[in-house]
Amino acid sequence: MKSDKAEKALIGFIFSSIKSYKILLNDINEVNHPYAKKISNALNHVIRQYDKVQYISKELWKSSLYKDKVELFSMRWEDRKKINGHYEHTTPVKIIKENLIKINELKEAESYLKKHAIICWITNKENEELNRLGYKSTRPNGWKKAYKMCKIKPLSKKEVEYLEKKDRNDHI
Repeated sequence: MKSDKAEKALIGFIFSSIKSYKILLNDINEVNHPYAKKISNALNHVIRQYDKVQYISKELWKSSLYKDKVELFSMRWEDRKKINGHYEHTTPVKIIKENLIKINELKEAESYLKKHAIICWITNKENEELNRLGYKSTRPNGWKKAYKMCKIKPLSKKEVEYLEKKDRNDHI
């Protein structure tokens, strides 16, 4: 996020949207009502606005054409064609939404989003493997276990910075 104030405003907007959704569901008393489905889809889009890139897969790191691969951490979904990678929600948006609906306090929602609305850039092949093994919209034992099953090795920004520095030193 560019500023803490903007981040808090976005979290407040997401939380307000969740509260409105819960009111709508209560008012119409029907989860499968066309309006409930439309608002649920809109809510998915709102939640996606909070995404933070915190990891890139080791495979993508190795295959990336970028000289400074730390740059990948500032790239957004719109940049996926430049990267030739997949913008992967470590916790699927569906699960984030389902859990946010259960939360009644803004601080708790903020904490949940910061912990779970995480992006890991992965290769398209790694994404296909996640889907093949049934992890497209569910992660029963958490995303780290799902990634391990798919042999995806997520690297943090610090790990990438270390590897970049080591790689430069190895070429001297």
